[in-house]
Amino acid sequence: MRVQLVGGKWPLRWMPRDCDTPGQESFTAWWSRVREELGHLDPRVLEQWIHRHWTHTVYRLDLLRLTSELRKMSTEEILSSVGSVDDFRPEDREVDSEALVRTFNPSGEPFEPAATMNATGSWNIPIVVLESPAGFAYGDRATPDVRLWLIEGHLRFRYLRALVSTGRPVAREHDVLLLTLAPGTLRRMGNRQRPKPRRRGRRPAPRAL
Repeated sequence: MRVQLVGGKWPLRWMPRDCDTPGQESFTAWWSRVREELGHLDPRVLEQWIHRHWTHTVYRLDLLRLTSELRKMSTEEILSSVGSVDDFRPEDREVDSEALVRTFNPSGEPFEPAATMNATGSWNIPIVVLESPAGFAYGDRATPDVRLWLIEGHLRFRYLRALVSTGRPVAREHDVLLLTLAPGTLRRMGNRQRPKPRRRGRRPAPRAL
């Protein structure tokens, strides 16, 4: 079954306090509050996706059904196999790569992720990618042939594509935080329910002597 990427909701108890204000709750404090529920996920997934982009992300997946794993993926595999919202936005997909490189390196002083990627050929924080063998649905648009979808790390992804397009050196492999969606709620999986006691039938009445 295809994974529906948009339209979900998260409980407000997971929202960082003072969200989107200068005094937003730190990740350390937020993590201490939600760790009991979300501790099965890599903290790097939660920090860059949920904590940092609570009000901006459209991907409100069921976090209790997700698992995360750090993987190595080649540059070729990432650029050829990972779908993203850019696939629905020609203005982002067909951006001039040389212009994008200049944007990330104003006056020769790059900012992240370009600073690290210029020096090492890869990003400083792994991107977050969701895997679904049956493909994805983005609202009413389906991508049945796409098995991997970019959840977080769009600037890193675009910059990698721009570096490759302009012939600049990149690393052969990159760290990726791979998410998979389980069919049930993970926190309930594996919990054996106690069997209900059998109802005993009525004892037959004693026969009259």
